[in-house]
Amino acid sequence: MRKYRTYSEARKFVHSLKLKKDNEWRNYCKSGKKPDDIPADPRYFYKKEWTGIGDWLGTGSIAYKNQKWRPYHEAKKFVHKLKLSDATEWKDYCKSGKKPKDIPVSPYNVYKKECKGIGDWLGTGRIANQEKKYRSFVNAKKFVQSLNFEIRKEWIAYTKSGKKPEDIPTDPAQVYKKEWTDWGDWLGTGRISTQKMDYLPFPEAVKVYRKLAKEYNLKNAKDWLQFIKKHEKLLQKLRIPATPRYVYSRENVWRKMKHGSKS
Repeated sequence: MRKYRTYSEARKFVHSLKLKKDNEWRNYCKSGKKPDDIPADPRYFYKKEWTGIGDWLGTGSIAYKNQKWRPYHEAKKFVHKLKLSDATEWKDYCKSGKKPKDIPVSPYNVYKKECKGIGDWLGTGRIANQEKKYRSFVNAKKFVQSLNFEIRKEWIAYTKSGKKPEDIPTDPAQVYKKEWTDWGDWLGTGRISTQKMDYLPFPEAVKVYRKLAKEYNLKNAKDWLQFIKKHEKLLQKLRIPATPRYVYSRENVWRKMKHGSKS
């Protein structure tokens, strides 16, 4: 069985290498330069003495689990003084080198019981989505429908305006998974989502598209876009989608519509 140097002797030698990170140590071990009496895996051979890679390399860094952190209320008090607005600003601050070593980059891992989200940590007052209490689906939908939005784009713009009540979610499909059906139901427009429409088979739909093109003098994509804005109910009645390339994705839609379907 191979005999290794004592931990203190091995560590003294490793310190002389001036390595900074764990991956630099691994690369050194693979280089063939490492003495045979120093193990490549010091964690295993010096179990009793091992405290962390920082101690082994001499960098002074302490393993996350061995780090001594400030109590949560003290750490949070310090972070609140920074006046950071969101998680992005917190990450940038951590990368700046200004963060004290006894305050963790990831408070969720260190203060699992105390930390209630990034809003609590930064002091912005924002509540993590999983912690928020929302209105019932029925009540939320009733409020949203009072806004008289016609399309999803209007809803998205509204959620960014700052006018949306906190107890109504930005992404209702995620919050109300059991009740959710589609955006037409949420906005109250009565529109049916594309995946739920009972459309005509493609060969039959092509005939209807051509008939509309001839009747309404539709010559290009611009004409079609103007047409579908004014005739959405007509398309539903005729059982054809406004965007056929999405519904008939396996068909070469535009070629067949232009040159004729051979089906």
